[in-house]
Amino acid sequence: NNDKLRFVEALAQSLHHDGSTSIHYSKLRKYLKNDFHELIENPRHLIEIDHEIRTSSFLTRDDKGNYVFAHKSYREFFLAKKIVTDIENNEIDCLNTIQLSPEVCRFVSEINLTANAINILESILTKKYYPQISENALIVLYTIQKQRYFKHESEVKYFVLPKNIQLNGAVFDHINIEKAQMHYSNFSGASLTEAMLNDSDLSFSIFENANLEKANFQNSILNDVNF
Repeated sequence: NNDKLRFVEALAQSLHHDGSTSIHYSKLRKYLKNDFHELIENPRHLIEIDHEIRTSSFLTRDDKGNYVFAHKSYREFFLAKKIVTDIENNEIDCLNTIQLSPEVCRFVSEINLTANAINILESILTKKYYPQISENALIVLYTIQKQRYFKHESEVKYFVLPKNIQLNGAVFDHINIEKAQMHYSNFSGASLTEAMLNDSDLSFSIFENANLEKANFQNSILNDVNF
């Protein structure tokens, strides 16, 4: 049922955005597009979808109207599907949320984005920095590149990302982007506390005024890097 799928994807998105594990159905409306908002306002459709959800194995609704996924991997998977669908349609606001987990990014990479979607992610990174959107675009794109060589990762020298990435002022505390090639990237003023940037090629990049406390650059190439 396509309506049920869209509902579940919207639910996963809203839970992630709020950093919550459950949500009352009335709060879902602000995350839904106008056409789907109208759909759930229709009592007959809402009853049909609600019945399917109540009898599903991956999603439940309690007596108070709170929806919750039976396991977080279900939430991560449906969030990933929502992100892939939106990016394919050049709707990048799906990335305007708290940092995506490695699990969600892996699901995104396994769903297989088209070349056009990859181009959209690269375009986000090489244009003006947008808080949250740019950070999430980077970790999604990095994960896609990494998963391409999952079975042969030890043979890959670098996971190549676009040149001229604009991440000035970005928040990447504790991020893990090992073995990344990011030439001419702008990380000025970014927060990279305890970031794992080891074994990377960051040549010609800018880290001026960045917070690099306990950041790991071990074995990285730092030719002409501006700190």
